[in-house]
Amino acid sequence: MAHNSMPNKKREHILETLTNTSLADALHAPNNVRGHLFSASTQGLAMIEKITRLYLGKSASISQSIQKLNSPETGANSYEADNGSGKV
Repeated sequence: MAHNSMPNKKREHILETLTNTSLADALHAPNNVRGHLFSASTQGLAMIEKITRLYLGKSASISQSIQKLNSPETGANSYEADNGSGKV
């Protein structure tokens, strides 16, 4: 046996673990391929990814707004320029 080959039982077990299914489930499942490919755990991961992207997007937007408010160019400098109080 070559160093990179493995017994069929072990290979089958690994494949079942990776696909989260078994041969019996595959034989008795309906022919809905999309439902078979996306197990509950895969759908959960997709939902987590979507929520994470939404959260990161909101977080980036809030951070950008805070940076604009805290930048010295926005509030104080424009007020001084309009009123001439920045000149000595």
